[in-house]
Amino acid sequence: MSEIKELTNEIEKNLLKFLRVPKRLVNADNLIIAAKKDLLNPKKKSSEFDGNLIYTSEGIFNIYVTKELITRSLIFTDTLIKLFRQRGHKVEVRTNEKYSNYNGTKIIVEGRIFNVCIRETRKRVKVKSTADWYYSVYEPTGILSLRIEELDKYQWSDGKVIKLEDKLASILAYFEIRAKKEIQEKIIIEAWHKEYELKKKNENDLKKKRSKELNQFKSLIMASKRWEDSIRMRNYIKASLKASANDQEKNEKIASWAKWAMNKVDWYDPLIEKEDELFKPINRNDLNNL
Repeated sequence: MSEIKELTNEIEKNLLKFLRVPKRLVNADNLIIAAKKDLLNPKKKSSEFDGNLIYTSEGIFNIYVTKELITRSLIFTDTLIKLFRQRGHKVEVRTNEKYSNYNGTKIIVEGRIFNVCIRETRKRVKVKSTADWYYSVYEPTGILSLRIEELDKYQWSDGKVIKLEDKLASILAYFEIRAKKEIQEKIIIEAWHKEYELKKKNENDLKKKRSKELNQFKSLIMASKRWEDSIRMRNYIKASLKASANDQEKNEKIASWAKWAMNKVDWYDPLIEKEDELFKPINRNDLNNL
């Protein structure tokens, strides 16, 4: 037995009282009282192009039928509302929401919100005009339907044998099963997103750490080169002093230069980095960029 058939049987067994559709409105729900008043408003207009259907105003339970189906649609919808509420679900009409698509008639099952409406189905008919061209009008069929008006649409309608009123148990079962599946899918998707975001964060953290340590390593290479250069320069300065030792005049000039040179080497040496006012704006790691 399929899941929906099994749940339908359970609903028929436990909620038989609420599945019976009366022949007239009895203790109508407030949503239905408002819809009835709205649909019977003599100012309501319709046209042949939309099948002469009368529709409820904004902020009223969404019903769209011909005059002949008003009473039946109200009785069916009232029974539907009471059935769903008995099962612990919500039926409400939302208005003044932040986003317009959040408004409208909603059935809420386990937190899953469905946009719904009651419609009389129409058929498209081509009409020949006097100007020898055709235009389309929609004619009412007398078939009542309940629709889920979403990307994943679904509809129940009168059949040749089984009327919409006789499908209440399977309608409720469908909503509950679909809500359950969509909630499970949402949990799976949220878990996937959480895992994806964590993976993305770990990758970004690793990238940042790699970049940081690479820069540190480059600094190490540069510092070691500067240190080696500093050793070579000091050795060169010492060798220059030694080479001029036997020439007093030359030695005095070299000694003055050596003092200057040693100060610059101490500025350049990564282990010392002595302050030098003249070289203050110069980057020790990039002497070519002045």
